[in-house]
Amino acid sequence: MRLLRWGGAAFLAAHGVAHLVGVVDLWRIAEPADGFRTAFLDGRWEPAAPVLSLVGALWLAAALAFAVAAYGLARRRAWLVPLTAATAAGSLALSVLAWPEAQIGVYVNLVLLALLLVARGAPRQRRTLAAGR
Repeated sequence: MRLLRWGGAAFLAAHGVAHLVGVVDLWRIAEPADGFRTAFLDGRWEPAAPVLSLVGALWLAAALAFAVAAYGLARRRAWLVPLTAATAAGSLALSVLAWPEAQIGVYVNLVLLALLLVARGAPRQRRTLAAGR
């Protein structure tokens, strides 16, 4: 179980680092090879510059929240599941917004949310099995 916990923590941390691409792009910290993003939803929405900056801040918040979730998993903190679920849901929304470039994030977040649902039901199943029902 230790390997699974630390591997999961490393995965959450890496997923958080991946969010920094959105920050670098939307805050124009470094120019990507294909140019800066100026539109969302596969080019269907072109918001004003302040909105782009705000979305960049949301990418940063998701990156930081996944780092905190990684810590929570590594240290077995009780707040891990609600934080990770909220962060994955927000990350999913950001990934949909940045479709198709961030489509891998859509799939990763859907898998993460599914795993959280399974993990949430696991303690109940163990109690039921222990009680002989």
